[in-house]
This record gives sequence, C-alpha cells and structure tokens, in this order.
Amino acid sequence: MCSEEKNVFYSYFRRERAAYVRRMSRYDIVGISITSKAQLIPALTLCYRLRQLNRKQVLFLGGNYISRLVSCHEKKLGFIFRYVDFLSCFEGEPLIEAITRIKIKSREVVLDVARHVGGVLVKERGGKVIYMPARLRCAHNVACPNFDGFP
Repeated sequence: MCSEEKNVFYSYFRRERAAYVRRMSRYDIVGISITSKAQLIPALTLCYRLRQLNRKQVLFLGGNYISRLVSCHEKKLGFIFRYVDFLSCFEGEPLIEAITRIKIKSREVVLDVARHVGGVLVKERGGKVIYMPARLRCAHNVACPNFDGFP
C-alpha cells in the first residue's frame, strides 16, 4: 500500500496531487464514499497519505461498496483500521449529521458519536473489530406515497 513500486496511486497522491492532499489534511475529519471495488485501493492510499500528514485527523470510509464489504466480510476487515478510524455502513446521513453537530476535540469524541448513532464498524482499543448496527427509525407513521398516474 505504501510503496511506489507496488502501488501506482501512492506516487499519484505524493506527487501529482500533493497540493490537494495537503489541503485535505487540514480538515478535522474526512469521509470518502466508495461505490465500487476499483475505488478501494486509491481511497486507502489517500487515507494513508492523509494520516502521514495529520495523525490527529479522523478518517472514515462509507458508500455502497463499503456497506457490501462489511456485510460479507466483517470479521476480515481488521487490517483496514491501519488506514481509517471507522467504516460507515448503509445510511450514512444520520452519522454525518451527528458528527457535524459536535465540536471535534479528539478522535475518541467522534468515535463515541459514531458508536451511538450506529451503522459503523470500529476497532476497539483491545483490537477487537465490532459492528454497531444502525438504530432504525420507526416507519409506521410515514405516509405511503401516492403512485396514481404512474404507468
């Protein structure tokens, strides 16, 4: 992941996109949405470079591919926490909304919010990888849409 000989994206983020990566490293938290398998290595490489520039930055991955990956391979994903702090699964909007409402003082504060909201895969201090399912909202009172006029 972290050598130019084995990973073409490493030199891309280190040289061609260095200014962009430096700007991204100034943020307290960065989330990357991954929708296909082909985006995983570039995203992890970007996270690796960001972590080199700012060790305090909170990094997470989400998106359709991450949700499918966690569904099928939850127990095998411990390695990924070398690059990111947590994985956001399925509906990420409640998590992002909760994170934007807090003052980010440390990585632990963000992880506590993520655990509370749910829908995340995190690595605990002891090294155990845990999936915290999302707390689903009750849909009983949601009005059914009117599909009159549709073919």
